[in-house]
Amino acid sequence: MMTLYDLADAVGAHRERLLGAYRDEEPWEPVRASYGVAPLGARDAELRACLEAVAAWGKGAAQQIGGPEAPALAARVDELVRDTMSEVAPAPATGAKAGLAAIFANATAHVGWWKERYGKVKLTDAARCRTCGARQTQALVFECMHCGRFLYGDPKAQT
Repeated sequence: MMTLYDLADAVGAHRERLLGAYRDEEPWEPVRASYGVAPLGARDAELRACLEAVAAWGKGAAQQIGGPEAPALAARVDELVRDTMSEVAPAPATGAKAGLAAIFANATAHVGWWKERYGKVKLTDAARCRTCGARQTQALVFECMHCGRFLYGDPKAQT
């Protein structure tokens, strides 16, 4: 006898099979036909019809099994079509380009907000050489311009 957990697993397996075929992991036509859906032209419409067939079967099976969780499973099966169709829908084009340029553009656009919130931007401290105490004069140069040693080196270790 099938339990509600078995039914939930079966509905999930049908959903995964349909998504796999929709994404061309297996031939779509035989899968569509196995759910009793006639060719509709658009693959999205055919996927929706197949999912609706699975949802109808799942709701009927949940009612036959019964139990306290049956209404919750039937409600979840109702959401199957909407959730799956939103998963396969193409993402809306935002015009943004992925990458560091978009990140830095976003950060630059919000500098005013930070200044408003925290007041004057404080200057950063320059690194000092641990050996002679001279300040770092060039960014990303970690060799002291005065004594020639590494800025963050241990003065005791360098003799």
